[in-house]
Order: sequence, then structure tokens, then C-alpha cells
Amino acid sequence: MFKIIKKQDPFTIFAITRTFNTNTVVYTINDNIESEKNKPINPYWIMYEKNKTGVELESLTSIEFKIGYGYTIHESNYPNYIITVNAIPEIKISINVIDLVATINEHVVTSAHVVCTPILFGLYPKVEKIIFYNESDIVYEKYI
Repeated sequence: MFKIIKKQDPFTIFAITRTFNTNTVVYTINDNIESEKNKPINPYWIMYEKNKTGVELESLTSIEFKIGYGYTIHESNYPNYIITVNAIPEIKISINVIDLVATINEHVVTSAHVVCTPILFGLYPKVEKIIFYNESDIVYEKYI
């Protein structure tokens, strides 16, 4: 999946998939990184549920950014950043925006999969586990 996304957007650092549908959150370098060093990454949706080819893109809503798939910068020393995805603040991800590399504990990460339990009457699913991968292997796994 990551290779397909990377062909569409060569500035992609990593992507997150989920268990309950095929829509994917992509984290790519901000086009204006030189002028907006405080916003190094642009997360957005590829809406595979609407169009299987991956051409349907959407921005994260402000709520999705704030409590879900947005990010917080913990350290900034351009071109290196340490961020957390807002829904999983206990996992620090190192990003190099020039080399287009994300790492966790010095392991390169290209994608993550969030294992969720749907909540029938709630607004958001319950995250049970997140698994980070490089191109072929699990590099980090955490139960939430």
C-alpha cells in the first residue's frame, strides 16, 4: 500500500490505515516547509471508500486533527522533528523532512495500522492497538 501512495505523492513520509474501512491517512511534507517550519507535515485522507483508485482526497476536519490523526511537535530542529500523532501521544516519531524518513526507536516506519473496535453509539471507534511497519516487517506494536 505504501508504495502505491508514495507513487501518487512522492513526499509521503508514512500512512495510517484502519480496520473498519479502507480510507487512509497520509502524512506528507508540507509544500511550504521553508516558510512554514512550524507546520512540517500535511496529513490528509485518501478516501478509498469513495473511489478505489485513490484520487479522492480530503483534508482532516479540525476535530480529526485535534484528537485523532493530527500531530503535535515536541522537538523542532529543522529538518528534524519529533512528533506524536494526537490519538497516540505516547509514541514519539522522529521525522526528517529532507530525507523523507520517519523512525520509531531508530527503526524506519512507512505505515501503521490501527486496530479499532467500532462503538455503536459513540462518535469515534475505540483504538485497541497500533502496529507500525517498515516496508515488510513490524517494527513497533503497542496496545492502547
